[in-house]
This record gives sequence, C-alpha cells and structure tokens, in this order.
Amino acid sequence: MLAYVIRRLWQMVPTLLGVVLLYAMWIAQLRLFLGDGLAAWIGLVVVVQNIASSLLNSHLFDFHEGWMYVLGVGVAGGLTLKAGARASVPMASERKL
Repeated sequence: MLAYVIRRLWQMVPTLLGVVLLYAMWIAQLRLFLGDGLAAWIGLVVVVQNIASSLLNSHLFDFHEGWMYVLGVGVAGGLTLKAGARASVPMASERKL
C-alpha cells in the first residue's frame, strides 16, 4: 500500500511542476506590463484575460485563443521592452562629452 501511495505521489510531480512554471510565467509577464503606456496596458489586459479564462476553461483544443495570447504578449512585450530601453538611454543633449 505504501508503494502505491509513493508511486501516485511521484506521478503528480510533473503536473505540480507544470502548475508552478505556469504561475511563474504569468507573474513574470504581469511584472513586465506594470509600466506606463498603451503597449503595457494592452499586454496587461491580454495576460489578465488569459489567466481568468484559463482558470474557467480548458484551452487544450483552442487554436485561436492560444495564438492571440502569443501574439498579444509578444508584440506588447517587445514594444514595452523597447520603450523601457529607450527611456533608460540618455538623449544626445544629456550626454557628457
């Protein structure tokens, strides 16, 4: 009986690891989109919508929702990172020669 319980617990490890990685990904994406600007706002909306819908529905066979998430986070994330990089680089008039 103990061997059965241990085997069943061991079989749950990949599922629990997947859940932890999914939540870590969502947290990282939410932190990415906490900035100002339209791209950050759109990215935040896409991530929150995916979190809410994933908790209520299964997306195993949904092609459209998955690609909309990938494109939304990809484009908004790229624009947000570009805006952050642009804001951290001083302008030519601010540089010391």
